[in-house]
Amino acid sequence: MNFRGVTLAAVLLSASQTAFADEQTNYDGDGYVTPVAFVGDISQDEEDAYFAADAAEAKRATTRRQHRVRTAAAVSQPAQQYAPQRQIAYKPTVPVAQVGCLGGCSGSGCGASNCDAPSCGVPGPAPMSCDSGGCASGGCDSIGCGTIFGGGCDSPSCGCEMFGGGCDSMSGGCDSMGGGCDSMGCGSGGLAGALGLCSKDGWFRSEALLWFIQDRNSPALVSQSNDVGGLPLEQNSTTLFGGDLNGGMSAGYRGDAGIYLSENLGIGGRFWWLSENEDSYSADRVGGNGQRSLGRPFFNTDISSEDAILVAFQNIFAGSINATSKLDMMAAEAYGRLNLGCTNTCQLDLIGGYSYFNVDDERRIFSSSGQNNGRVRTYNDLFDTENTFHGGQVGFEAVVTNGRWFARSLTKVHMGDMQQRVSIRGNATDTNPTAGGGANTNGGFLSLEKVGDFEQNEFTFIPELNFKLGYRFRQHVEMSVGYSFLMFDSLALAGDQIDRNIDDSLRNTNVGAGTHSVQDSSLWVQGVDLGLAITF
Repeated sequence: MNFRGVTLAAVLLSASQTAFADEQTNYDGDGYVTPVAFVGDISQDEEDAYFAADAAEAKRATTRRQHRVRTAAAVSQPAQQYAPQRQIAYKPTVPVAQVGCLGGCSGSGCGASNCDAPSCGVPGPAPMSCDSGGCASGGCDSIGCGTIFGGGCDSPSCGCEMFGGGCDSMSGGCDSMGGGCDSMGCGSGGLAGALGLCSKDGWFRSEALLWFIQDRNSPALVSQSNDVGGLPLEQNSTTLFGGDLNGGMSAGYRGDAGIYLSENLGIGGRFWWLSENEDSYSADRVGGNGQRSLGRPFFNTDISSEDAILVAFQNIFAGSINATSKLDMMAAEAYGRLNLGCTNTCQLDLIGGYSYFNVDDERRIFSSSGQNNGRVRTYNDLFDTENTFHGGQVGFEAVVTNGRWFARSLTKVHMGDMQQRVSIRGNATDTNPTAGGGANTNGGFLSLEKVGDFEQNEFTFIPELNFKLGYRFRQHVEMSVGYSFLMFDSLALAGDQIDRNIDDSLRNTNVGAGTHSVQDSSLWVQGVDLGLAITF
């Protein structure tokens, strides 16, 4: 048991868990009651063969049976039998008439050598109080129970069986070596006892996420001419940054914890986040002969034609450019689960509650270009969007088991309000030594005529799917690998807010507050979940 406790405690530091919705009770034919969670149950025979620790438990059970036989042989007179206050499955090894006081404990204590109401136990050599007919099999009454090797009963706690155990209705005892539970508490042994959880009273799971994010659209932001001496116009250039921005993979974490309020009703919470998904491009060019031009393409509404701001071009312009794209995503949930039905190999839960999502997307572009005469122009543009979802969720979780293997599926939909906020900022500088100074203006380049904060609310749906396949290599420890998918029906993404139609005649002028209509689109995320679970 010490080995088990150390192992489970070590796993807990980096692990997760799975919720149990129902429990069965196995009787080993020896009067010993073993609670077994239905999800991934392992028979006693399998446990004995698979783990050496359980072989020791079988040896202790044999010792208890031998003790009952010796005690029965020492019976000198029959004693009145009292009915136990809590029924315990018991299979006597000798006829009931020869055992006496076989019903368990009642009243406030146990007799030391005989059975006189309101005590219990079997007459036998002192200082024994109760044999297996009382508390030796882990049984208990509403107040307490005695022990084989003394100990008596002290309310409102419970005594132990042969090496400790049993429980009453007010506090928890332990199993044959410690660790069992009753309806109000847990024993001191085992991981569940250390956490104050019974075998089905709570859950905690943690998972590593390896998710991929859909590519995000935006206009071409940085281009290079296809021909030496040509201009980096969109129709005659290669896009270096923009277009379909690579979503790529993001690592993250998901945790889920909760507690059962009754046999079939539980409440819990879940939290997950993804690390920042980033894409970027930067360049620094002198613009010498033979180099292809580098610039920022746009459609010039002043001349109704494709145009570009030159960053580096031949021996006229030398400059640098830096563009970045960042996406952050997180979620939090509070939910309840209701067991709709279960068998030995499957279970179905109804899930409903509150959902919160936050998705931030950012696009930033900075360029600086200088002419041979010393004139330098810089343009800095920022498009930042924040999407905040508040709503409800409803769905189902199903679990199917086959021996140590299990499959778990979760399907649900989140429905509610998505608040979409867009912030557009920018500035520009024009330093001209020959003109005797420089100028600073708002609006940047792409943000020209659009600087400001804009907001809208949309009712949206977020479907979610999760599937897991796992293996339980111990009663409370399992490993799993899964797949998750989420679809955001309506998000304001930074790339959608960029308008490449620019009136170039307004460049490097203070335009003032602009107008903008928030644009939205969909986005999906999907990927692999890796979990090591501790179950209670």
